[in-house]
Parts: sequence; C-alpha cells; structure tokens
Amino acid sequence: LKQLFDVKWERSSYYRTNWSPCEENMEKINYSFGNGNFARRIIKPYSAKGNTLKSVPTHERCFGVGNDSKTWSPVPTMSGRDVSKGSNDDYDIIVAMHEYGKGIIAYFGDVNAEAETLWLVAAFIESRSPKVPIDVFSALSESDFTEVMQCKENGNIAFGASDLDRAETQYKAALDIFGSRRGSNGLQRENYVALLSNLSLIYLKKKLYYEAETAAGKGLAVEWGHSKCSYRRAMARLQISLN
Repeated sequence: LKQLFDVKWERSSYYRTNWSPCEENMEKINYSFGNGNFARRIIKPYSAKGNTLKSVPTHERCFGVGNDSKTWSPVPTMSGRDVSKGSNDDYDIIVAMHEYGKGIIAYFGDVNAEAETLWLVAAFIESRSPKVPIDVFSALSESDFTEVMQCKENGNIAFGASDLDRAETQYKAALDIFGSRRGSNGLQRENYVALLSNLSLIYLKKKLYYEAETAAGKGLAVEWGHSKCSYRRAMARLQISLN
C-alpha cells in the first residue's frame, strides 16, 4: 500500500480487543459510515481480532484502541494485556482510510469478518455511492415539473387554509409524478426534498409520527443536512419515544 498509494501506515500488531471510534476524527467517521443513516447502530465500540496499524495520521483514523482496551484470548497467557492508547498519540488502529486521487483506500483489519465490520464496510460503500441517479436518468420533463409545481402550490394553499387532508393529497400527487426519479440537480431536486419536508410536517400535525419520520428520512437520503427535514425527523423521533 505504501508503494502504490503513498500511505504512511505501518503494520503494528495482531490481537483481539474492543475497538472504539477515534474521537479526534468523528466528523469524517460520521460521514464515511453511512452519512448518519447507520450512526446509532454501528459507530460504537465493538470486539474483533485483527491486524493493526500504527503511524496513521489523525485525519485517517476511524477505529482504534480505547482508553481501557485489553487483549482477549481463550489462552490465559495471551489475555488481559493492556493495549489502551493511554497518553500514546500513535496508538493501534484497526480501521483507517486514505484519500488518493479521486478515490479512497479503506483498511479493515478484522481477520474474521465480524458482523460489526461487515456493517461498517456496507455503510462505507453507501457513503461513497451516488445517493440519486445522474440527471439523464432522474430529470423530469418540463411539462411534468410544471405539474409538480402546480400540485405543490395547491398543497401550500390548502395548508395555509388548515386543510391538512387536501394538502397531503396534493403533496403526494406531486411526489407521484416524480415516481422513482428524484429530479435533476438544482430546482427539481430541491422541490422533491421540499415536498417530503412538507409532507412530514403534515404528518406531525396529524400526530402520525412514524409516517413523519419516514418522509423526513427520505428527504435526508437525498439531501443530508436539510434543516427542516432534520428538525422534523427529530421531532417525530421524540414523539415516538414518548408514546
């Protein structure tokens, strides 16, 4: 890897322990493992036996030993050894990534393909894959988009008049025109996400919290970080947790 991809990593050791997310690189970790979609399930400590790395730059670290990591083995003489990072800045890493050219090299040192590692691999692939089709496959025709905007405007008028049922019907009609497409990048896609955000708000007002969470989540799958979808999904999840 050093010769081919200019990485600075060095092979370090081989053992089983509990591995934890590298706190100094959480922003990249959150992005690289599902962009938030899997965060609660997989960005957490897990146990694995693996070949570890050292000399990994801070911005390339993903999972490494924690503050109280010890080896585990059915062989007593190989179990219980302190491998925690302590004050050592160059601690053992089991998952790392390195940007190279227009791509990225990811290292997963787990030798047994534990379920947790497979989740990490799947989430990493998802984070680096296109979230929506390219414009040539996803764009609406001018006439279709005009119809979408008319349905959206009708929905907005109905919502302003507190006619939630009609607003829901109109927003759904607009989304039905999109079908499996997401619109071309720009105005079409922005309105696709806005429709899902509006539909989520309708569901919140109707106290249909699971539906509200789903609608907002679909919007975030297209535009991660969309403020209204983020807020409405959070509100739906709060209500779900309280009921």
